[in-house]
This record gives sequence, structure tokens and C-alpha cells, in this order.
Amino acid sequence: MTRDTLPGDTATLHDGPQSTAARFVAARRDAQPLDDYPGALPQSLEDAYEIQRLAIGLRGGTVGGWKVGRIHPPASDRLGAERLAGPIFTDSIATDNGNAVAMSVIGGALPPRKRNSSCGSGPGRTRPRPTGRWRRRAR
Repeated sequence: MTRDTLPGDTATLHDGPQSTAARFVAARRDAQPLDDYPGALPQSLEDAYEIQRLAIGLRGGTVGGWKVGRIHPPASDRLGAERLAGPIFTDSIATDNGNAVAMSVIGGALPPRKRNSSCGSGPGRTRPRPTGRWRRRAR
């Protein structure tokens, strides 16, 4: 794996987990949507977490918590899991004494079937204020 750093903090990376991680980090940094998965699809959950570990290292910062998202079929079948944990960095945690906080959303992201919708928000929406009607569904 080689890395060639270019002016403006742009990196050219050869294909592999490092390249995939760098593309995720660059898209987040530049607030640009990805049209498709930015590399070879992970063949195992371990491969997916390796890409995530590399991305965390490339991004820098402190992880302040973790979120859990659903892995939809057929990826869940291939990976042998239905859930995936992802980092929440301290510089992206917003609080306002329990009130709803407006959060930015990257518009034009992957279609809904591919999007991680762990908080149920979308373009132009904010997380709803918790009320008595927001309850966990029984299974």
C-alpha cells in the first residue's frame, strides 16, 4: 500500500482498505455525497471494521460514543451480521439541555435503501423532540 500526498491535503491511494477509508474521510470532510461504495465491498464484518478503523485513524479526533446501524440484506447475509457500530466523534456531538438540535445533513447521499438512517433524519429535518408517543416498538 502506498500513499502519495498532494497539495491541499488530498491523497492518492491505491485500491484497498486504506483507499476506501480515505475516500470515506474525504467525502465527510468535504461534505460531499458518495454515488456508490468507494471501493471493493467488504467480504466480512472484520473487513468492514478494518476499513472503519483506518478511517478513524485518518480522520483523527476523539471518539465520544458509538451508534448502531442496521445492515440490510443481502449485505447482512454476506457479512453474517444485522448490526454495525460506528463512531461518533466528540466534535460532532451537540447538546442543548435536552432540546432538539438542528444537525447538518449531506444532501444527495446514497439512495434510502443504502443510506445509514440510524437517527431517522433526512435532508432538512431535525431529530424530533422526545415525547410520550415516541416509544420503542414491540417485536
